[in-house]
Amino acid sequence: MSSITIHSEKNITYTNVPDFFIDDYIADANGEFVKVYLYLLRCLHAPVRKLSISYMADVLNHTEKDIRRALRYWEKMGLLGLEYDSSNELSGICFLSPGKSNTDVFATSKASIPEYIPPMATSGNIIKADTMRRDYSADEISNFKRDEKVSELFYIAETYLRRTLSASDCQTLLYLYDGLHFSTELEEYLIEYCVSKGHTSIRYIEKTGIAWSQKGIKNVADAKAQNRNHQKSHNAVIKAFGIRGRDLVDSEKGFVDKWNRNYGFSPELIIEACNRTMRTIHQPSFEYTDKILQNWKENKITSLSELTTLDNCYQQKNKSALSASRNMRQTSDFNQRSYDYAQLEKQLVGTRPHND
Repeated sequence: MSSITIHSEKNITYTNVPDFFIDDYIADANGEFVKVYLYLLRCLHAPVRKLSISYMADVLNHTEKDIRRALRYWEKMGLLGLEYDSSNELSGICFLSPGKSNTDVFATSKASIPEYIPPMATSGNIIKADTMRRDYSADEISNFKRDEKVSELFYIAETYLRRTLSASDCQTLLYLYDGLHFSTELEEYLIEYCVSKGHTSIRYIEKTGIAWSQKGIKNVADAKAQNRNHQKSHNAVIKAFGIRGRDLVDSEKGFVDKWNRNYGFSPELIIEACNRTMRTIHQPSFEYTDKILQNWKENKITSLSELTTLDNCYQQKNKSALSASRNMRQTSDFNQRSYDYAQLEKQLVGTRPHND
């Protein structure tokens, strides 16, 4: 097979794309999200005079909602920092290095982009875990490799990932082993699990490992039990939404995982939220269900019985408001009728015949 050379004509400018973006992020990202990131890189070196959500939507033939989703995704991945003005409008976008977070760079940023965009980028625990990571020197990596278990781990990783481990790959595997105290058996299962889901990005493996660490997973048995619970929740949501012929896509799984992990809701409450979504808008909507569950979280709902109490309070509040509204209308009507009778009386007096 002949080799391929890459070259360019003269007087053509090019946009530099970071190697880490290609190596660790592009494989797992939605193609439309990649387009937005690349266009922003282009704008970074050749700024658009009036860059806006609507402008980018026109240029890329997206909807504004698509642009917002892409920005939220790259914010979640830690590659973009989003700034907001006093009116809660997006006013700035900053490119971040891997491991940085929007919280680190823009501590005063107050809100996320609207339109039911899932706030998966605001996990303080993940940011905290990332900041604990350190770089290992070449000598330290060599010393680790002298351990037979670590050496075997690297070999198994190369077998699953079907490539020679890069320096970045080695750093991540050692971070999980030494920084998060994963056993080599747990780390091997982590790699196997991610690859079985179609993810061979070392960044995805690292984020999954961090999530496991935060859940207190310490061995393979714990991990398998957690994964069974996740799959059970996914299947329950699929059934509640009436989804047929497919599994949940990554963005949908992200919602379910957030409801389980970040919100801490039981499967029963998640299914109830899905059922209410279907009764209200008559179609599956993870964004709508997320809003329902956000409301329940704000009201500290942890069980179906507490939800029943909340529903009763809400209904009673509505009845009271309706009753008050009716009383106001009745009072207004009574006052109006009293005024009309007075006027009528004056008219009648004025029209009475005078006695001679």
